[in-house]
Amino acid sequence: QDADKRSRECVCENCGKTFTVPYATLYHDMKRKFMVYYMPNRPKNGEGLKFRGPNGPYRMDEQYRHRCTYDIHDFQEKIQQLESGLNDCAIEVLKHIALYKRMPEGLPADTEFRFGGVVPEEGDNRFLLFHCVSPSMYDGKVVTIPYSSYEDLAKDSMIEKIFKQDADFPEVSQAYLNLILRR
Repeated sequence: QDADKRSRECVCENCGKTFTVPYATLYHDMKRKFMVYYMPNRPKNGEGLKFRGPNGPYRMDEQYRHRCTYDIHDFQEKIQQLESGLNDCAIEVLKHIALYKRMPEGLPADTEFRFGGVVPEEGDNRFLLFHCVSPSMYDGKVVTIPYSSYEDLAKDSMIEKIFKQDADFPEVSQAYLNLILRR
């Protein structure tokens, strides 16, 4: 129950107050052509989210990226990645590789491995920054990956297929990647 509550809590960057997001939310960026849908509860039947209009299934523009998250922090992270013009599928694969290299035993149960951005934002010597976040402590573990590794992976046309689901809003996350790799 505590983990479920934590997955819906946000901290305001201005005042520091913690609040819960109890409702489904859609973030739609028409300029960059992506939508990220946050659902506070995962569908019980195990299927991904199907977008239906009043007259049946709605066909979306093929150029759009559609994502579904069930954790408010994943929602914020996904928006950050897509607003930066990054391939979120490649980011999730790199997170998995970086996490495994740094901590092959895996993360403690209360710790999350998060994308932190591209540093510096422009230039030749850029890196992707990842960090560990824990409600009980910040352990200071930071992992960087050369941006060139990301670029090589992002160009791979197969990367999107790893996360392909029979849904209009696929879940592109570490949880889903771990599920695939266990099969």
